Amino acid sequence: MGRRALGKVSYHSSRRLHGRSDELGTRKARHLPEDETLDTKRLMLTYHLPLNEIVTDFADRLKSVSKGYASFDYEFDGYEEGDIIKLEIRVNEEPVDAFSCLIHVPNQNRVGELSASA
Repeated sequence: MGRRALGKVSYHSSRRLHGRSDELGTRKARHLPEDETLDTKRLMLTYHLPLNEIVTDFADRLKSVSKGYASFDYEFDGYEEGDIIKLEIRVNEEPVDAFSCLIHVPNQNRVGELSASA
């Protein structure tokens, strides 16, 4: 058990791209999203996500699914208890600290596979 940092992410998206951008946040969110209609063409969605996932790949994925037409902002949102482990990457049987990270147990296989294939 350990504590992991959470972030509150708010992003603007067009209504026509709503499904793809909403799926991105929903897949990783710990709570249901808050959404706000800004006008007839734009929405603002707010999620509470693990901070490390926001910092490492959320921006790239959001730009990809929105074709570059979404912007986002995030802020620290506290800590939560969770099953945290250290993912250790080894090269020639030697651990490389620069590649090691703390991850949430349910994500260990996905993160391990992505790290090994990169």
